[in-house]
Amino acid sequence: MLVTDAQFPVLKLTANAIPVLKNEEKVWMKVPEQKKVVQEDYSEELFQVLRELRKEIAD
Repeated sequence: MLVTDAQFPVLKLTANAIPVLKNEEKVWMKVPEQKKVVQEDYSEELFQVLRELRKEIAD
């Protein structure tokens, strides 16, 4: 795949795309695993106050 260098870039398929379009070849993309950040240092008291406030607003 090529990207043109113009005011409005356009994607153009190369010869390598033909087997993929004909389902003769598969394309794989490795996606890095995302790590979840867990924050454990929070105020339980503040959490409960905010939880009650959220419930109050929702009702």
